[in-house]
Amino acid sequence: MYDWCIGSPTAVDSLTEMFCKILDDHFLTQTNPHITRPSAISASSGNTLDLVLTNHESLIEGTTVYPNGFDSDCFPVSFGMKKIFHRPVFQYDKADFHGLKIPFLTFRGTLLYLVRTLT
Repeated sequence: MYDWCIGSPTAVDSLTEMFCKILDDHFLTQTNPHITRPSAISASSGNTLDLVLTNHESLIEGTTVYPNGFDSDCFPVSFGMKKIFHRPVFQYDKADFHGLKIPFLTFRGTLLYLVRTLT
């Protein structure tokens, strides 16, 4: 089990560990901190069943949970995505790889010197 409100597992089992590893491997963040299924005891406690996962948190806006949105034991979730965003596009065909060769060779020599002096 995972408590999304506090951001950590509440119990350790193999499925929870695997799910958390997948989230970490893909740099995913959960952006819905709200309860979507209240407990039978109290509406202020419960579980977050509807996750809003993203690897670019600033693209998600207005995450809202609608209590009693329809006749169900779960609350519907709504969120928006920004349409305009700029991400870097690397143009490898314009890179100066030959110019990078000298710093890498120098670094290799420095690294070998450090390894020899430490051993």
